Amino acid sequence: MTPCPIQIFDDFLVCPNCDGMNLHQISTEVYFRGEDAVRGIKTTAFRFVSEGRVESGVEASTGASQENNPSPRRDGIAIRFECEGCDAEPVLLIKQHKGLTELRWESGKPTL
Repeated sequence: MTPCPIQIFDDFLVCPNCDGMNLHQISTEVYFRGEDAVRGIKTTAFRFVSEGRVESGVEASTGASQENNPSPRRDGIAIRFECEGCDAEPVLLIKQHKGLTELRWESGKPTL
């Protein structure tokens, strides 16, 4: 995935792929760990379609791998969206690094 700048228009996130504003959250991963720890807490909330209905679910685990944590050393959040205007599933990353909080997109642009 390619890092993209964050765009906000009238307090709404803009899709990094098509500049549309109709983004729907489809999953959120939250990571907590001690500094530089390989394992920690991971919680995932998600939605899915089952028999034509939209359902939701949650998974939480302690001692979970931090391999997909947006932050290489601390806590992080990854929010996956789907866009009504294109096929992208951009991921908004929030990560802590040395007392700073970084906010950025990973585009999730379809590969052509």
